[in-house]
Amino acid sequence: MRIIAIDMNSLRNTVYDSSIIRQGENLATELQITLSSEFAGYSHYLVLQNNSNTPVVTPILVPDLRNVLHYPLSLALTSEAGWLKVEIHAIDDAGALMKSASYTQEILSADNYDSIIMKSAIYTMAISPTLDGTDVEAMPV
Repeated sequence: MRIIAIDMNSLRNTVYDSSIIRQGENLATELQITLSSEFAGYSHYLVLQNNSNTPVVTPILVPDLRNVLHYPLSLALTSEAGWLKVEIHAIDDAGALMKSASYTQEILSADNYDSIIMKSAIYTMAISPTLDGTDVEAMPV
C-alpha cells in the first residue's frame, strides 16, 4: 500500500511522503496523518471530499502510539479525477469543533496516468559509468 504521510496542524501542513493517487483506485493508498500537540486531548475524525461530490465523514479515529491517524482511501473517494480535500476535525467531549486543518491532494486521471509515470521515470534516473567503463542505470535521483 502506498502512503501519504502528513504532519498536520492548524497553521500549516508538511507532506513528507506523497504518493500519486490514481482515479479509480480502491484501498491502494493510505493517509497517515501525524497530529501536532495542539490536537491532543480531543477526539478526531476526517471529512474527505472529491471535487464537489458529497463529503465522506469518517467515524472517530484513534491515533496509534506515535500519534498518527491511519485512513485508507476507498473507491468512493477516488472515483473521479481532480482534487481530494482532506480535513481533520478535533472535537471536545460535547462534540464542539475545537481545531481543524486541511490538506489537498490531486487525483490523476486514469487516461493520462501511464504517460506521467514514464515521464517521471525518465527525469529521475541517471546514467553512470562503472569502473570498467560500461554505462549502467543508477538509482533514482
